[in-house]
Amino acid sequence: MKYLYRLKNLDNTVEELYLEKLFVKGVLKNNDKFYIINDLVDGTQSLFGGDFIVYCNEIHHMNCNLYKEKLEYVNNLTGFLKSNNIEMNKEDICEESIKKSFLTILKKDFEIVENEYTGEHFSGKKVIIDSIIKPKDYSNIKNKNLSFGIEFKNPFSERKDHDIIAQCFDYTYSNFPNYENMIILLCPILPFLLDERNLTGFVGKYNTGFIKFYEDELVFTVGNQMIYSSKIGFIGPIKKTDFNQKWGNRGYKGNK
Repeated sequence: MKYLYRLKNLDNTVEELYLEKLFVKGVLKNNDKFYIINDLVDGTQSLFGGDFIVYCNEIHHMNCNLYKEKLEYVNNLTGFLKSNNIEMNKEDICEESIKKSFLTILKKDFEIVENEYTGEHFSGKKVIIDSIIKPKDYSNIKNKNLSFGIEFKNPFSERKDHDIIAQCFDYTYSNFPNYENMIILLCPILPFLLDERNLTGFVGKYNTGFIKFYEDELVFTVGNQMIYSSKIGFIGPIKKTDFNQKWGNRGYKGNK
């Protein structure tokens, strides 16, 4: 069996290449050009005689590392969900499936108290947050009124990354009736933020954090500090800090 690769270039020209094996993941290099399989046509199509045709699209060489990082992120995400008995294929990843899957995992330690909950931004405009959860056990949490507002996102949506962070900031400066003290969490952490410690530390100043996942563990972080682990519960600053919203001067103790 052979595989005929139909390589569509950035200039819309098409090249054909026969290979003995099926290229499945990663980036295919041919004549100093880089290609990925076109998911829109399911990658392969059977040909008469038992051979297969494989449709690929060229990507700019500057995007190769980004694509590889995205692929690694997908594999890590689906692997994490599988460790929690949730099956999800790459094609199934969307905001709704992310929300359903992560809320299922969080039910072990949290009550899902609100979905699509309406609040009011200080500008007077209405805002709607995806979910609000409250811990089942507050024994290791200083602020007994603390809750968590979660904004779920498809990590591969076309929306600009920093717009999503700005949306979370809007929620921290909004009034959600019956939930005065709330940490806003983006779920899951977006790929571009994984190595941005300065940025993730900065957003923590606004009571905004992230839900991260590892091989078999889910964690909450605020300002690069872990406050919850699905393995060991609530830890770190959440045991000593109120996490009330701050205004103006933050933590400066020198002379004015």
